[in-house]
Amino acid sequence: MLQYLYLLFLLSCSLVLEVMFRSVGLYVPLTAFAVFYTACLGGLVPGILFGFIAGFLQDSLLGCTAPVSMLLYPLLLPMVWFLKEEHLNANSLLFQMGFGSLTVILVQLPAVPFRSGWQVTLELLPSLFLASLFAAILLPVFILIADRFSGALRLQTYERCFSVGKERD
Repeated sequence: MLQYLYLLFLLSCSLVLEVMFRSVGLYVPLTAFAVFYTACLGGLVPGILFGFIAGFLQDSLLGCTAPVSMLLYPLLLPMVWFLKEEHLNANSLLFQMGFGSLTVILVQLPAVPFRSGWQVTLELLPSLFLASLFAAILLPVFILIADRFSGALRLQTYERCFSVGKERD
């Protein structure tokens, strides 16, 4: 129970920070990182629920007319399935950076033409590219910070979640 309260707190903080950054024009997918972290620790079903809730809240806080993000956050979950099936190395820095970069493409890029049109999408491509590079650096840092707090609370961490599967073999 405490694990889910911590994940809900992490999701709330990420959501508030992302809305604050978006209000000044910075695309930082902190909510997508929190949904990914939740799905890794809690499983796919809590990841889907947290993704729907986070997307709806994000669209509501940003004043969007259609809840597009609510439908885009579950696109992050197939990667978690590959991690759970041990097809990918979850603790690899290269994987974390690649997935961090991919979150901008999966979550933020498809919503822009729906909300603003193709002209705005073409104008925002350079900033989305920079956001993708920044997200590649930020996801490993996000996982490190979230694991540090989770470890201090004696809860399951991302590192222990995927290292346990390797120790069983």
